[in-house]
Amino acid sequence: MNPILNAISRNKIGGIVAKVQPVLNLMQTVKAASNPAAAMQKVLNDNPQVTQLIEESGGDARAAFYKQAKLAGIDPDTVISLIR
Repeated sequence: MNPILNAISRNKIGGIVAKVQPVLNLMQTVKAASNPAAAMQKVLNDNPQVTQLIEESGGDARAAFYKQAKLAGIDPDTVISLIR
């Protein structure tokens, strides 16, 4: 690949990773917990903004995630692939 295009690609991917790093950290926390459901509930209790976003999406956390990712200009499927 052309060195200039390669640098642009790295910067774009690095930008995506930087934007989704909080999500990656959250998922690592939930996965590491002995009770992931309780860990996720703690996150929701600690961050009312997340709870509000989910409520605004009819209680559908997945829909809220996809909506916020698209608003931020991030492909939600890319984020999911980084988490897996």
